[in-house]
Amino acid sequence: ENAVDGLHDWHRRLVKRCADVERARWCVEPKVDGVAISLRYEPVADGTSFTLACASSRGDGRLGEDVSEAVRSLAHREEVPRDVHIPPDVWRTWRERLDVPDEFASSVGALEVRGEAFFARDEFAAL
Repeated sequence: ENAVDGLHDWHRRLVKRCADVERARWCVEPKVDGVAISLRYEPVADGTSFTLACASSRGDGRLGEDVSEAVRSLAHREEVPRDVHIPPDVWRTWRERLDVPDEFASSVGALEVRGEAFFARDEFAAL
């Protein structure tokens, strides 16, 4: 049995319980499995540039796992930059939109980027 057979079986069970389902239209998308990742960038002296400090996964849901070394080994790829520069005009726009008080405008904290990381099979094999 494959996933399509399972989908057809599921649909037949639904139709038995609710005849209206038979007329329903379905949209199916492939699911890409990856890992939730958080990249933490610390500011450098100029206040508009950041360097990758650490990377973590969600771990067991309560305690994340440090994956910094694995991510640093990929930092030569453009998808995972080791350094990030944010132009002053972009900072200014963010401060205005977020209504940041002037006394905090010059203080820059860490920059955290979160998302889902995954490799296509051929990319993974190339590593």
